[in-house]
Amino acid sequence: MNCVEINRFGQPCGAPRLLSGKHCFWHSPDPEIVIKREESRKRAGRSKSGKAPANPGRYKLVTVEDVRGLLADAINETVVLPKSIAKGRCIAYLASVILKALETGEIEERLKILEEKVYGRTEKT
Repeated sequence: MNCVEINRFGQPCGAPRLLSGKHCFWHSPDPEIVIKREESRKRAGRSKSGKAPANPGRYKLVTVEDVRGLLADAINETVVLPKSIAKGRCIAYLASVILKALETGEIEERLKILEEKVYGRTEKT
């Protein structure tokens, strides 16, 4: 079932209801959900005012390890959100991307070892 509230465009919200009531995560009047919603806004880097985050350059994405760290943080922040189809899809997608990053990191490491062996032998000859 979907949320009973009306969105800013005057149409039914369309978001799935929380198990605890008639409202979605974004429209729930439950004080605990309101707190979680505020925390979620902060984690997403946006406040009610719409201002940009104070530390936008927090991630340095130069190496595979940097990307893995960012993806791990994104998964950890998504896991705490209320259950929904969108959350499941997001986690599945992020997990597939992090697996690819792990694979790339492993290939990068193996290539580095091979290059050291090949170039090491070439330089000695």
